[in-house]
Amino acid sequence: EHVGFEPDIVHQTIHTKAFNHSDGTDKSGKTTLPTVCDAMHKYQLTWTEDRLIFGIDDIVRFIFEREDGDDRWPFFTPQFLLLNIAVGGDWGGQKGVDDDAFPAKMLVDYVRVYQTDGTTENPNGLPRNTPGLPAALKEIDDILPGGLLNDPTRTNWDAYGGTTDTRDVTGPSIPGIQSAKRFTMDAKGNVHDGGINIPLLAPIQTGEPITVGFFARTLTANTSDGRGKLGIRFQQNRPPYPGFGETTLDIDKDWGWYEATSVADQTISEDGIVALQFGLAEQTIEIGQTFVVVGADTIID
Repeated sequence: EHVGFEPDIVHQTIHTKAFNHSDGTDKSGKTTLPTVCDAMHKYQLTWTEDRLIFGIDDIVRFIFEREDGDDRWPFFTPQFLLLNIAVGGDWGGQKGVDDDAFPAKMLVDYVRVYQTDGTTENPNGLPRNTPGLPAALKEIDDILPGGLLNDPTRTNWDAYGGTTDTRDVTGPSIPGIQSAKRFTMDAKGNVHDGGINIPLLAPIQTGEPITVGFFARTLTANTSDGRGKLGIRFQQNRPPYPGFGETTLDIDKDWGWYEATSVADQTISEDGIVALQFGLAEQTIEIGQTFVVVGADTIID
């Protein structure tokens, strides 16, 4: 859903008897998309027996898990696909209607509906190259470019290093699954003095491109421009900690999407992680929903 008075926001919302905006019980996610009115985008929904997975441009933006009761999960019967432009109403019209906005158009390039047939091909034609994933993660893998290597439904990762404020946080303003890990670095030091370890669910082979993508924001940072400094490394989580792809990203104060890509120069057959490292500054950063994929050099094109 997209409303005119929030031109850069796209909403993904569940409408059921138990979860609806009229009662203030709706369950939803929202995505900042500055080019929503200027460029074509792919809007995707994967509907399974147990969850609804909303995607934009091949990345998961919101997941609704099945709950017991027909008033909470009515999605076991045939549904309709509706594309429309609405004018006014309780939501869209709450700040009035701008007559200068007309005529208005919604441009639709195509609508495609797929049904899985149990093969190893994804609906978008990309091969799934991460065998052995749990069933719930296979459904997410279906809409990603490349093979999923981590569990993007959790943010309660292990953390290490000297910090006074590392905790799990939740809230509707957090993009994706609306949860994040907050990490505070008390003092500047070596990049690896404090961090978060994101475990990998499959081996990394030499020569494979690996990409990590995640939502993040900086709350405070003792740096010249106020932006956080985040180190990234793909590695094995045991001595002597071999790894590759060392990268440093500047993290802005508003929620944004960040990616780092590297080609593996070694094989990591077990205990693989993506290390997010905070030691380069005295700072507090929040890391939200994170995806790690193999076989693709970007997650959002």
